[in-house]
Amino acid sequence: TPVAVSMSSENWLVAIFTLAVAILVSIYGKGFSKIVPVLIAIIAGYILALFMGLVDTTPIVKAFETPIALPFSNLGTLNLDYVAILAFAPLALITLIEDLGHMMILSNITGKDLNQNPGFDKVVLGNGLATGAASLFGGVPLTTYAENIGVLAITKVYSTFNIWIAAIFATGLSFFNPLQAAIMSIPSAVMGGVEILLFGMIGAAGLRTLIEAKVDFSKNKNLIIAS
Repeated sequence: TPVAVSMSSENWLVAIFTLAVAILVSIYGKGFSKIVPVLIAIIAGYILALFMGLVDTTPIVKAFETPIALPFSNLGTLNLDYVAILAFAPLALITLIEDLGHMMILSNITGKDLNQNPGFDKVVLGNGLATGAASLFGGVPLTTYAENIGVLAITKVYSTFNIWIAAIFATGLSFFNPLQAAIMSIPSAVMGGVEILLFGMIGAAGLRTLIEAKVDFSKNKNLIIAS
């Protein structure tokens, strides 16, 4: 949440407008709009930022000079730096805790025990394989993201089939340079406004878990853990 507030502080008018659109569409939207309130809010916030002169369109125009990006055109040689590996390996413990927390929140949101099916072990395996594959191609380490859980909580769409289709489309569209430039041109305030809602949904889902579990906060142990 501090990250979302920091991003929003670049222009609070745009951030609050984007947040308001996301809230209104998620509550009062009908049909397809009810499923994509975050996307609609980002587009609306982007248009407002565009009229306010906060968007630099120069990179987008320039991207049309070479509209298609060839994959692996800048792929370098494999380099195993064991010092770097040993330095970053312990960070995997942090992502394990993060993944477990996300699984618990997802179970609460979807009403299914995801720690049993598909199982936490498969989530960790998938996370590790994805990070390994990404690193071989010069990518960054991968983990589960709370923002995506917030999207699921808002849209109520939990279909893994939809996620597969979205991943395929995202991979295909990633080769289109103008789209990449357009996404990179989205002002931080727009994303900050949306992320306030997304991170807030995660916090609310966590509180719901505690309430449904009837956690006794008169006990100092439980209070300290929650703190």
